[in-house]
Amino acid sequence: MLGGLSLFFLVVTVAVSAAVRLGAALLSVRIQHSVSQHPIAHIIWFTAGLAAFVLVLDPFLHGGVRNRHSETHLIISNLRQLDGAMQQWALDHGRTGAVMATKEDIAPYLRYSFAPDGLVKSVAGERYILKTITEPPEAHLTCELDGRPKGTVFRLGTTSVVEIILPKGQ
Repeated sequence: MLGGLSLFFLVVTVAVSAAVRLGAALLSVRIQHSVSQHPIAHIIWFTAGLAAFVLVLDPFLHGGVRNRHSETHLIISNLRQLDGAMQQWALDHGRTGAVMATKEDIAPYLRYSFAPDGLVKSVAGERYILKTITEPPEAHLTCELDGRPKGTVFRLGTTSVVEIILPKGQ
């Protein structure tokens, strides 16, 4: 969020600076002070510098590029890739109902994150389990992640809402 805001300020600053110069050129107004001495120029350059500074520091302010929150999102993204690959395989091969697709069947439909087992690459040691075409794939956590205990299951629901199923006793 902060990166987007600082990028917005940078774009606005450049746009205002360009508009001031263009306006002066169109009106044939001669600015008697050099641009660097103009009071508005100081504000514009200060804002641009601040926006650039925030853009550079943004990843560090959020605890780095990869934090635990993003690992959960990557797992969900992997589930969507697997589900899409299964659906595309079924469409291409005319399969419907409770047909099981194998890792070998859907491997050609996965573009990124190949893993040695033929599915997507694990993010935090989770195991991906393929179901039938009518059931979405699941990810089973093998260690604690985001405060969720080992054994937690992530599954895409029918409306692409993610179901998080905690292990029994939790």
